[in-house]
Amino acid sequence: MIVMRKTWNRLFVQATLVAAAVAFAAAFLPADQAVADLERPLCKVCRRYIDTSPSQAQAYLDYNGRTKVVEACSLFCLFEILESRKGKLQWIYVQNHDTRNDPEPLPIKAQRAWFLYDAEVGDETLSHEPYIYAFTTEATAQEFAEELGGEVLNWDAVQERVKALTDEWEPEPVPQKYRKNSYR
Repeated sequence: MIVMRKTWNRLFVQATLVAAAVAFAAAFLPADQAVADLERPLCKVCRRYIDTSPSQAQAYLDYNGRTKVVEACSLFCLFEILESRKGKLQWIYVQNHDTRNDPEPLPIKAQRAWFLYDAEVGDETLSHEPYIYAFTTEATAQEFAEELGGEVLNWDAVQERVKALTDEWEPEPVPQKYRKNSYR
């Protein structure tokens, strides 16, 4: 009887907290925006929004003929996720920084991209340090390197550095208060 009462109390408190959060969101955010934020993809490693990250990445894995897409806010989080997946890696796409301001930014294959590694300009609420941006051509990456600092690398060099860093990296979730459109 006591166990049942504790369970009931816990469920009641959880339901009350959920109702309060929904009421708070409804009071301060337009209904369309509140629903849209709940449907936005979150990174499974650090809980940042994937769709606003300047260095988002996707991996396509083959599971016995079936393709599964894995998304992350950065290459760091993607490699963290891939460590626990058993599928065969087919390819990785990264966001093309050339098209970042377009309504539909175009991804490019990571193997064909040139990267600006460790750029001095970045936003910690959107991505992880060192900031990595992908470009279609080496010349474009070099132009941005002159402006933002950092080093221009090909995919093999970036992959090697990111894997070395992720071996000792412990991701910290971004605090809610720094997230754009957060409920806090």
